[in-house]
Amino acid sequence: MNTTMPSTEGAPAALECRDVTLAYGDVPVVRQLTLAVESGETVALLGPSGSGKSSLLYAIAGFLRPRSGAISIGGRVVSSEREWLAPERRSIGMVFQSYALWPHMTALETVAYPLRRRGVSGNEASRRAQTLLEGVGIGRLAGRRPAELSGG
Repeated sequence: MNTTMPSTEGAPAALECRDVTLAYGDVPVVRQLTLAVESGETVALLGPSGSGKSSLLYAIAGFLRPRSGAISIGGRVVSSEREWLAPERRSIGMVFQSYALWPHMTALETVAYPLRRRGVSGNEASRRAQTLLEGVGIGRLAGRRPAELSGG
């Protein structure tokens, strides 16, 4: 797959969704969403239950195929009408809110797990995971297990 989606500012956006529509069967949950997230930018998805926030994250990670539109990561199209990159080939990590969390693992271990699966050493994976947790303001919770964290 060599298709790219150039950002309007020159360098490709870290994440770009163009006219993305998501649906479950005949029920659309996101309609023609266009979004660009630049490298280093932080974006929050806000909305009521059922508005498509999690569905969009599933589509970006590759767990839900959009009905239409295109998604690119770092300028590389990972999903479109003609292209599809499997979730395990997208280099996207996703920590599910509850049911898919490992109850025996701490937050740090859970975040480090995908790095370890990619061959990063235990110490380096832990260091990077701690940096990621600090980056989202929850570094102090690194040693907690899922049952010790808020569901929200």
